[in-house]
Amino acid sequence: MGRGWFRLAGLGLAAVILLASHPAYGFIERKVLLKDLLKDCEHVFLARVETVDPARPGMTLRIETDYKGKIPFRRLAINLTGDKENHTGLLLKRVAPELPIVCFNVFEKNQHMLLAYTNGTWFQVLGTPDGDRVRWAFTHCEIYLRRTYKGPTAELQQIVVDALAGKKEPPGYDAKAKPDVGPEMEAAPKDSKPGAPRMAMQCVGRGSLLLGVIALPFLMPIAALLQLLFPGLLRDQWRSYQIAISVLLTQSTVIFLGMLLRYWLGPVWWMTDQNLWIATVLVAWLGLGAATIRRLRMPAPVSKPVRVEFIALGSLVVAGIGWASYQYFRLGEQPFADEMGVVVIAAILGMIHLVMRWARGDRVEPRPTFLTTEMVFLFGLSIAGVALGGYLFGGRDANVETHALTSDWVMARGNPERTGSLDPKDSGPANPRVLWTFDPAEARGRYSFHSSPTVVDGLLYVGALRQVSALQDGYLFCVDAQSGEEKDRASLPTGRRLWRFSANDTLRPVFATPIVAGGRVYIGEGYHQDKACRLFCLDARDGDRQIWSMPTTSHVESSPCVVGSRVYFGAGDDGLLCVDTDQVEVAGSTKQPRLIWQMPGFHIDVSPLVVGDVVYTGSTVGDRHQDLYALAVSAANGQIIWQRRNELRITGSPAHSDGRVFFGLGNGKLGEDADVPQGGVWCLNAATGKELWLFRTGNSVMATPALMEGRVFAACTDSFCYCLDQVSG
Repeated sequence: MGRGWFRLAGLGLAAVILLASHPAYGFIERKVLLKDLLKDCEHVFLARVETVDPARPGMTLRIETDYKGKIPFRRLAINLTGDKENHTGLLLKRVAPELPIVCFNVFEKNQHMLLAYTNGTWFQVLGTPDGDRVRWAFTHCEIYLRRTYKGPTAELQQIVVDALAGKKEPPGYDAKAKPDVGPEMEAAPKDSKPGAPRMAMQCVGRGSLLLGVIALPFLMPIAALLQLLFPGLLRDQWRSYQIAISVLLTQSTVIFLGMLLRYWLGPVWWMTDQNLWIATVLVAWLGLGAATIRRLRMPAPVSKPVRVEFIALGSLVVAGIGWASYQYFRLGEQPFADEMGVVVIAAILGMIHLVMRWARGDRVEPRPTFLTTEMVFLFGLSIAGVALGGYLFGGRDANVETHALTSDWVMARGNPERTGSLDPKDSGPANPRVLWTFDPAEARGRYSFHSSPTVVDGLLYVGALRQVSALQDGYLFCVDAQSGEEKDRASLPTGRRLWRFSANDTLRPVFATPIVAGGRVYIGEGYHQDKACRLFCLDARDGDRQIWSMPTTSHVESSPCVVGSRVYFGAGDDGLLCVDTDQVEVAGSTKQPRLIWQMPGFHIDVSPLVVGDVVYTGSTVGDRHQDLYALAVSAANGQIIWQRRNELRITGSPAHSDGRVFFGLGNGKLGEDADVPQGGVWCLNAATGKELWLFRTGNSVMATPALMEGRVFAACTDSFCYCLDQVSG
């Protein structure tokens, strides 16, 4: 609701951040298969390097043989400036005139993405249409694609020919291949042509004009402006509006003071959005009562209105409609769902009453009205305020209190303790059966669901990865969980999609499990190789309404944990973060929550566990931080209470019961075992971090242990599910 009170709105151009191009050691890995490249790409062709110009830098490719499709141009002039990974120098040492390059091109989201291979080196080139030509620009070397193929170029040419002819399947994925580039050329070319064509330049970024707009609930400036424009505002005929003006000024003051107090004191129960809204509505009702009493004491009837009354109320209507248009078209928010919408409704009712007064006053025998326009305005302000408050704080499509739920699965593992069970006595369905299926494939590509679903009020929220060629993006789907009934095993009804969120096609693949709280959905983006990812807060009823996003320099594989107005989540190499969802700030062109604290120095991918005033989490190996610890952190300020080292990664989120914290351990990846597999279930004292017991397994325990009736259930990649005693292990 009124979180729009405290925000500056801005416009910005979203940029798609490319995949990180240096090794990462996460256990989540996206695979690109050669057969999928051949299937997804519209054009597969062989090109040769025509010219190389290290000074510009740039190069020109000449298309020689079309293997699949026919790309509508025969030469590619490529700007080799590259991205921030500084791979230009690497590539220049590995290309030379007449060098053969196998190219895979896909056109997606109005852009060409070309993957090129030569002698062990993969690199990416983006093509941006510009009229009747395409501007090509090198981005970076794709070091992970050596796991797709890393042999000789001539051999890849034959593989492509045989696969497209249906003669032979291309080789599979080599997970053991080291991310790298191929060997350098033996000698720099001496015959580069001096007359090489000038490289086409691609616009790497566009500036955006930052427009700061003060949220319109601060009606004090409007009232002051009216007073300046109309000096007789509180005198003569305008004296009849002084109660309404006092109400607007009082409401603005309440909102402004509430903002300052929450900024200085932090979140307090008596300064919530709901309480502030109640205060402003009470002020409106008190004003309506005062205006009614004054009308009863008024000796003269209500006369014909004057022009300045139309101008004043009309200005409020125009300002409100302008703000609503900006909300809808620029900010992507629901219009009129804030306090300015209430003022617009009140002003429209006031305008209607002015027209009635005008019509009655124009008669031969004027008929005065009992109601004053001020009374009508305050009545609209009061009724619309109550209605909007009921809409915002009443029944929601998503539950308001997560701890009061009895049947909804609102977060990863079902509850903040991550026990994996809502009811300790409920062991699940005795005979599970498939009721419906959901297939999101509206476009080409392959979808993968690595995110666990969340179910609230019959709505299922789940994150997904979509892959086309080597291009990966993400979606958050909201599906009707009640869709369909089982008819027969051959034809199952499908879940009905209600909405889909893609952050304007910039969302990275989603591994994190969404959490629903207070009518909002919280979801992180990115896998272990991704950088500059975000945590999003969305309206649970309409995924098109993004409330805020929190940027990081790493990724958000961690499923967030919401306690009150605070959101705790792991952000890869950024560590553990805590933000306040009720305090939204403006940073540049985006709206983001206020950062309460950050615990750096560890790579955190697991979902945090909050028990009382303590946050439990564990670290894994990242690019900047490699220390492996189980950690207990103060929920209030992020200070470490205790930490305990282990030689294995904590691959699953912790679970808590009776003063004990349980962690899953392992050294493998999803779908790939370590050379010497190790794993286990680790039990620590929740208060001190002292090891209570460690149960060794034959491989990694990647999932969060489930707890029920004094037992620990742990699924392991050694094909066993272990049931352990919580006390002794």
